[in-house]
Amino acid sequence: MDEAAFQSALTNKLGEPVTVAKGIAPVPGKDTRFEPLVDVNRERVPRAGEDGRVNWRDLGDIPMVSPGDVLMRRHPPLQGTAGRDIFDNVLTAPDGKNLDYPYRLEGVERDPNDSDLLRATTTGQPVLMRDSVKVEPVIKMPGVNVSTGNITFVGSLVINGDVQSGMHVKVDGDVTVHGTVEAAIIEAGGSITVNGGIVGQNAQQRESNNASEQAKLHAKANVRAKYADNAVIIAEQSVYIDEAVIECDITALNRVEIGT
Repeated sequence: MDEAAFQSALTNKLGEPVTVAKGIAPVPGKDTRFEPLVDVNRERVPRAGEDGRVNWRDLGDIPMVSPGDVLMRRHPPLQGTAGRDIFDNVLTAPDGKNLDYPYRLEGVERDPNDSDLLRATTTGQPVLMRDSVKVEPVIKMPGVNVSTGNITFVGSLVINGDVQSGMHVKVDGDVTVHGTVEAAIIEAGGSITVNGGIVGQNAQQRESNNASEQAKLHAKANVRAKYADNAVIIAEQSVYIDEAVIECDITALNRVEIGT
């Protein structure tokens, strides 16, 4: 209570609002905060080259981490600060909630010297969770086209749709395509499996488009596909085609099997 202000309101400031008493509002505590220390869930956007031209298929690399990289820090909760009302009574404030990392962690572990710090245990893409971060050695995509951009990844890749013409996929692991591969380039440090067919441009299409692009697949291991049409396939082990090969150039260090 401000006695002087109260007396002034009765004498000098009749009819005017005057503050005659003040309280202190309580400040609630803050819950545990999880701070990402790596680039996660970043939106990939087209980049301009040195000549100023923008390649709409090049959306930049997918964020990657390696074993031992720091990923996230857990900041403990903060206590609330009590306040007082205008009668000088204490107003309590709730403390922040104490949250911890989940019991099961995927591709990460607690630092042995700092339980609030998470480090990667495998190579892959960091994915931000509600109360942690996980590392995915295998990423899944609905398809590869202009909206997704070209894909460069250290782990393995599963594509549930098609790989459209003009796209470039390069991974260190395996590539599995559940759809078809058009006149695109796929490079894999492991095997390439195309559950649909490989459909490159034929000679007439290439001439009409003034382009020499066709489907090009290069695998350090095996290449498997339902059928192949107008494609260049290189496998440093073997090539297996279930049905037919049309107008293709196939190279394998081990064997080429066509049909069942």
